[in-house]
Amino acid sequence: MSTPRVLLVIGQGAEDAEDELGALIAAATATTMIGFDPVAARTTTSMRRPRHVVTWLVAEYQPDMIVVIDDHPGSGSVTLPTSHDAVHVTRQVALAVLSCIEKGNLEGPARPISEVGAARTDDSDTSNAAAVLLRWHRNAPMPRPQVTDRSPRVTMLVCVYNQEPYLHATLQSALADTYDDYEVLVLDDGSTDASPSIIQQYSGNPRLVSVRQENLGGTGRMDLVINRGLRAARGELIAMMGGDDVSLPHRLTAQVAAFDEDPGLGVCHGGGYFIDASGERQGSFSLSVPYDELSFLRDMQRVNLVSHPSVMHSRASLETVGWYEEGVACDYHWWLKAGGRIRFRYLPQRLVEYRIHDRSLSTTAEGMARCGLEARRHRRLVAERRDLDDYFPELRGRTESGLWHDAALELGNRLISADPVLAAHFYQLGAEARQSHRASYNLAVAHHLAGERDDAIAAAALAAAGSTRGASLHDALRRGAVADVDLFAPDSDFSQELGAARAGLGTDKRMWDGSFVSVASAYVALPYGQDAQNRQALQAWSRHTTATSPVRWVYPDLGHGFEAVLARLADAASDVVDLSAAGEIAIETVEDFCLLPPDPGRPTGTLVRSGDVASFTGWMTARA
Repeated sequence: MSTPRVLLVIGQGAEDAEDELGALIAAATATTMIGFDPVAARTTTSMRRPRHVVTWLVAEYQPDMIVVIDDHPGSGSVTLPTSHDAVHVTRQVALAVLSCIEKGNLEGPARPISEVGAARTDDSDTSNAAAVLLRWHRNAPMPRPQVTDRSPRVTMLVCVYNQEPYLHATLQSALADTYDDYEVLVLDDGSTDASPSIIQQYSGNPRLVSVRQENLGGTGRMDLVINRGLRAARGELIAMMGGDDVSLPHRLTAQVAAFDEDPGLGVCHGGGYFIDASGERQGSFSLSVPYDELSFLRDMQRVNLVSHPSVMHSRASLETVGWYEEGVACDYHWWLKAGGRIRFRYLPQRLVEYRIHDRSLSTTAEGMARCGLEARRHRRLVAERRDLDDYFPELRGRTESGLWHDAALELGNRLISADPVLAAHFYQLGAEARQSHRASYNLAVAHHLAGERDDAIAAAALAAAGSTRGASLHDALRRGAVADVDLFAPDSDFSQELGAARAGLGTDKRMWDGSFVSVASAYVALPYGQDAQNRQALQAWSRHTTATSPVRWVYPDLGHGFEAVLARLADAASDVVDLSAAGEIAIETVEDFCLLPPDPGRPTGTLVRSGDVASFTGWMTARA
């Protein structure tokens, strides 16, 4: 197989189109597309160093062709008109690539693209060219990265830049996992301190592989640093790790077990400790919102649910979603891109120690401000690319306009306090789904909070035609005297409709813990030394379930170990109940109840944190 050709696109909109356009060009031309957007670089690139990034891209990828979307073409480039419309840019690049293929300037695909060329209009209709190419891509298999050696099974990717004070602890922990079949790939992003010599001290370990490059992370383009490591990784599973963090000894063992249990899993993540510069633990982190496969994207749109230092990717997930993009918050962007396309699983275990110190890229005040700015931009970007049914896959295929109107209100109301501009986007979708004074009213409020006075007044005028509240808001906006307002909520039966739709789709959709959405789970810790309560709980479980019941009792080991918990459970059940006749009882490695997410208040699960058997018995009775 010939080496894939590389296309570098430079200009406004290039990176906004990268995941979609790059995938379709790769499928159609056996070409890897790399995009760089100088306009986006104003927020994603620090110290105003976009030229340094371009220089690095050219040196690293050695593109066979460069497309420059501006008025200042470089040597050997194809110049396209400047455009502020990312969709127009996508069409222009697609047309340019097709034209170059036809002229023989770019190596063609393994399969003929005659149907693509034939479908194009003679007048070079860019919209048609892009649409045909996109349809062709979506029907073609995703090209797999070329990995010459699939052993070892796991790669632990450690990205390092000037982390001399912490690097020994990081590498020692990375090399000490209880799992056996893995490599540690250390990517040194041009360190200028003693980090290279520390890495060299571990070069005799056959498990460790190191790569050094000119610094790029200092520009803020951590996506390019991570992608370099991902492309060099040999494992089918890739565990992420910072050069100043610590991996706990059981991490890989626990995460690989999750992938073995669910071969279709895309990303596995978990909890961990916060540590300071000296390595002292300063608290812990866990899952803030309980998600499932159906709700993941809409939950992620509001808050980042995934801790990057605890993540293990499957290589297949990267093939499906594409590489990381754009800047410091590139991990959050990837989770948003991946929502609804791959399956995520949270392990209620502490897998890593995440270090916070005054030189950290993402935990300093400056770094957090940059990450917040980028995260907001990524949320808006993904929202523009997604449809409402991506956020509510339970409702996919439904045509009732009122249902989609309420879905849009639900999303907008979740987001308005954090990002009124994004909330306005969803309210607008609601207004388009169904003309409603409620959507127009909420849209007016969102525009007002975003400082868009004229748009707020226009939306309020529409709301005024349908309600006295709308008229009052319209008058207040015109006078510049808006007080606190209450948003319109979805109709009361929307949650019921959503719940019914979820029940119909839950047979193959999974929750954060790997259980199916259609299965109700209770996490219960029975207290030691209270055998009477334990037996009471077992009797309640047996009385209200059968072996085929879609209900599971999850028995956390709380650090005691699987064998000890199993023996205790069997002893409590002795001469009381026949466990084989009851619903599923699962023993899971959960070190502490604080690692479990808050009770979602959903019919699919509950958490009994205190070992209150009466509460558990009541839950079982309600389920019955």
